[in-house]
Amino acid sequence: MSRLSIRLAGVSLSMLLFVSLPSTAALFTGPFDTAVAGNPTNVTSGDVDDDGDLDLVVCHRTLSLVTILLNDGGGGFAPAPAGPLAGVPFPVSAGLGLFNGDQDAMTDLIVVGGAIQGMVFVLLGDGAGGFHLSGSFDVGIVGEIGRKVAVADFTGDGRDDLVFASGRILLGRGDGTFAPAVSFNLTSSAFDVIDRDFDGDGRPDVAFMSGIEDQLRLFLWAAGGGFFEATGSPVDLPGEPESLAAGDFDGDNDLDLAVTDIFGMGTHLLLNEGGGPTALSGFLGVRAGYPRGIAAADFDGDGRDDLAVGSNNSADLSILLAGDGGLMEIDDSPLRVTGGAPISIVTGDLDGDGDPDLAAADFQGNRIAVFVNTPARVLEVPIDIQPGNDDNVIRIGSPGVVTVAILSTEEFDATSVDPATVLLAGAPVRRTPSGSFACRDEDVDADGRVDLVCKVEKEAIQLGAGDTVATLEAVTSGATRIRGRDNVRVIAH
Repeated sequence: MSRLSIRLAGVSLSMLLFVSLPSTAALFTGPFDTAVAGNPTNVTSGDVDDDGDLDLVVCHRTLSLVTILLNDGGGGFAPAPAGPLAGVPFPVSAGLGLFNGDQDAMTDLIVVGGAIQGMVFVLLGDGAGGFHLSGSFDVGIVGEIGRKVAVADFTGDGRDDLVFASGRILLGRGDGTFAPAVSFNLTSSAFDVIDRDFDGDGRPDVAFMSGIEDQLRLFLWAAGGGFFEATGSPVDLPGEPESLAAGDFDGDNDLDLAVTDIFGMGTHLLLNEGGGPTALSGFLGVRAGYPRGIAAADFDGDGRDDLAVGSNNSADLSILLAGDGGLMEIDDSPLRVTGGAPISIVTGDLDGDGDPDLAAADFQGNRIAVFVNTPARVLEVPIDIQPGNDDNVIRIGSPGVVTVAILSTEEFDATSVDPATVLLAGAPVRRTPSGSFACRDEDVDADGRVDLVCKVEKEAIQLGAGDTVATLEAVTSGATRIRGRDNVRVIAH
């Protein structure tokens, strides 16, 4: 991963360069649409009927309705029998949790209304997808767009608590009621608020994205109780930052942050260097113009989180996969919803097959669009870079080739690999003057099986000085995707 120091809007920052990934097979099929009431503005996922499947909660701010969509177990959705929940004025955001957990184990619902003052409504679940109003209270100004509540057990007492975009904190009593706690000192309400364990201590922390100051603020849970602001927070972001998504985008086992920039036509990245994601590290342009909705998950199963980014004014939903060179939009992106404007996105295993899928609130189409994850399975295979040389030194930026052997096993014939598809850290196989690929069959590890040995173009390798692992990706003649990794020592030329 290479870095470039630049100046943007008078601020110096270290910018992470994101370079092309190899073309991939289509990851998603869809959209599979479920019609809902007009102008859905927010979608939340959770198991509302306690059957083990992820259901969807949809807010319709302009109609003052909340729609409950129940999952049939295979990723199909239908409205709950009781119909949409009425009587919640201007609902803009919802959260699910166990608010009445001392009495039952049924999933409950919190809905935030985005009128002049943020009115919050507690609805207790019946375990079958139905809810009844238990109480309401004012949490201050929260705004009318974006995610307005984070639900988690912040105190570790087994009861779900609430943090709102206004900075208010309410601690669950376990009986459907809440006690106020010391609020966050925010100068204005946040566009978005999320909870994740950013510092790896096992307790959820809170990140706010201000829509007025254009600042990210990160608060960590203290060992003795309460929150403190992380070192490096607040972080000033250029452009018009709005929505947040958390994921491990660089594969170091720390949670990073991605923030949509609606008028900047892309996403800011903040990498976590151990104390929370407060290092502004780069910017990704996306094909989905005016991006607002965003979600992160490991879509392709490679152990690194990827991104889905939805447009605020078109039908486009961009898919970006993380690779050795960073995050890059795939060839088959963007996906498209039917009506236009996937302004709110959630990800989760909606069809029960173990892969993360997508659901988007199609604002203009009056639909919830589901995209099912159907990735081609990737076979992990052994490779050997610089066969016969344990040091595996790669001097980047210099001409020449790097030799890599794809090794056969009892279950895998390396000679079935199509040399035209081989990419080592993004670098293709060299072509000979006759136009053929510089690959040969040879038993390089003397195990009695024939391996495939190829020479790839060194100048095209997408690694930076200090990187220690290189990944090879390819496809066999039978259309099986393969992937192999080997340790390297990268030296700048």
